[in-house]
Amino acid sequence: KLRDTSRFFLGSNKVLQVALGREPEDEVRKDVCKLTKLIKGHVGLLFTELSIDEVRKELEGVREPEFAKAGHKATETVDFPAGPVAGPHGGKLEHTIEPTLRKNGMPTKLNKGVIELITDFTLCEKGDALSPAQA
Repeated sequence: KLRDTSRFFLGSNKVLQVALGREPEDEVRKDVCKLTKLIKGHVGLLFTELSIDEVRKELEGVREPEFAKAGHKATETVDFPAGPVAGPHGGKLEHTIEPTLRKNGMPTKLNKGVIELITDFTLCEKGDALSPAQA
């Protein structure tokens, strides 16, 4: 729905400010120069024919998965059972990562080139803040 009725503008803040007009003399529409003073940091502009409620409804349904970051709250408890450790897609992990896992607190060992957990391991509990090692 947004694709047919709206346009996103992303880019350098200065380019967006100049395009809209920084002063009343060079603005593209009346009072748009007031908007340019708000363009700071990471900003994008959405121009649309939809009402604010319709835009909110459309955007609420859009969610992209995010990688865990240190300091964020864990959204779920992550447990690993004892035994061979599988990679993110079910395959084997490279044996070279085993020392890093052990250094970060996982009770691992190498068994014929396969990384194994010696005991069950809980990486994080739901609701706890993540450490840099957990993220």
